Amino acid sequence: MQRAVAQVPELVIPRYVDGCVLRKGLEIGELLKIRKQALLYVHPCASERGKLMADVELSEDLEKDFFDGDTLCKILESAALGFSQFKCSSNLGVAKFVWKGREISVFRNGKLKIQRCVDRSDILRTANRVSRLVWAAALCDVCKRPALECATDRCGKCSKGKQAVRVERLPAGELLAHAMKLQDRKRAAYFVFRFIVESPTKEDAVVGISLLGEFVS
Repeated sequence: MQRAVAQVPELVIPRYVDGCVLRKGLEIGELLKIRKQALLYVHPCASERGKLMADVELSEDLEKDFFDGDTLCKILESAALGFSQFKCSSNLGVAKFVWKGREISVFRNGKLKIQRCVDRSDILRTANRVSRLVWAAALCDVCKRPALECATDRCGKCSKGKQAVRVERLPAGELLAHAMKLQDRKRAAYFVFRFIVESPTKEDAVVGISLLGEFVS
């Protein structure tokens, strides 16, 4: 697919309404300020001596779906170039993968299980990176659709207009610029995910979510 956007210094993306999951984000630090019990520790890690494991609950109601199962598998499949192991079942509502030496499970109800971390800082850093990675699969409170559909303006409820963003002015914007030049959709998606994860703020990261829909079908 030819992408004319790769030839211009700007991306045109939605402005999101209050309450949209792409406006709120899934930042672990912000979540813990509201609900400290969202992060649970278990010592020691069963898979490796001297390491820690943690359960992170992104949702207060684990009886409900927090992620769209099909979208969760699609986006993680697109990010899988960065994983050493990966499997996902939309029917069971669970994804398991090994990323940067950490064993990670993501459940449809919003629970994350992270294993083989070295300390508390590593747990928090990994949890935040994982939440960014799966952000596009989170169900939105406004439209009840996965965030990827909000980002591509397909949900029809979360956009309140458009805005132009200059890629080169964004921290880590070179990753997006590189993604837009690639013809291989999977490699392009990998660099978009790197941008989403490495961006210093959720406001920057959401630009990557808006672009992701071009590469995840």
